[in-house]
Amino acid sequence: METTERRCAHPLERKALEQLKQHGLVQPGDRVIAAVSGGADSMALLLFFLRWGEELGVTVEAAHIDHGL
Repeated sequence: METTERRCAHPLERKALEQLKQHGLVQPGDRVIAAVSGGADSMALLLFFLRWGEELGVTVEAAHIDHGL
């Protein structure tokens, strides 16, 4: 399996992984539900968790949120 350092395409990913682990925001066995509206920020969040979910030990799901804007 590739290490985190080799797989990270961007320093922001490393920082996000550090923060998640340092603050215990997710634990192995957790289920993460990414609320996505289809915008760039929520899709980036979903793609981040899809990419790193296995390493974090979490199951990732998406829920569509319509902000009605």
